[in-house]
Amino acid sequence: MTAARSILIALFLPLLGACNMVISETPMFADAERAASLPRDGIWLSEDKDCVFDSGEPESTWPTCVMWILVRDGGTDISLSDGKGQSESIHGLVVAGNPMIVQARWIDTAKEPSRAIYGYYAIEPLKVDTDRRFSEAKLWPVECGLKKGADAKIEPFPGIGPGCRPTSQDSIRSAATSSSRGDELSEWRWLRAEATAKRN
Repeated sequence: MTAARSILIALFLPLLGACNMVISETPMFADAERAASLPRDGIWLSEDKDCVFDSGEPESTWPTCVMWILVRDGGTDISLSDGKGQSESIHGLVVAGNPMIVQARWIDTAKEPSRAIYGYYAIEPLKVDTDRRFSEAKLWPVECGLKKGADAKIEPFPGIGPGCRPTSQDSIRSAATSSSRGDELSEWRWLRAEATAKRN
């Protein structure tokens, strides 16, 4: 499984209660905590050596193996799409701190009535431009704890309660640091502005 595809799966599995990922029903961070350095608006790609294509071509011609992210308003509006025509939109908040956190809000339509769910990712900018927008970054999901086998029970990180619910902002940051592993990290790079994409 590629790193890019695992990020998409990590986004959806919490809706089914089947993922080792920190989630909450209410936001842990407020808009006032938004970072000064934000992702550049436009299309982002993650390298996948098993998926070879010409990224200069229109998205409509990209193969089914491609997954990309469209960022608007510095990460407030994020859309994930793939070459199979599937897409999912979330509301994002990029939060300042060490590490920086992306608080991702989406609607769980499997519940009646539908409800909002918040998931958490750590993000590390790799290339920050002069306008304080970054165009390359590492991204990984904030996990609940250690799992030493496929059927093993999760040993929660400090401050992470039952059901992978965080007890504080500090517990999310601490879990984010502990979750930073090579098999979960993916590197994303800005490809082009949305305006360019729309002209294709």
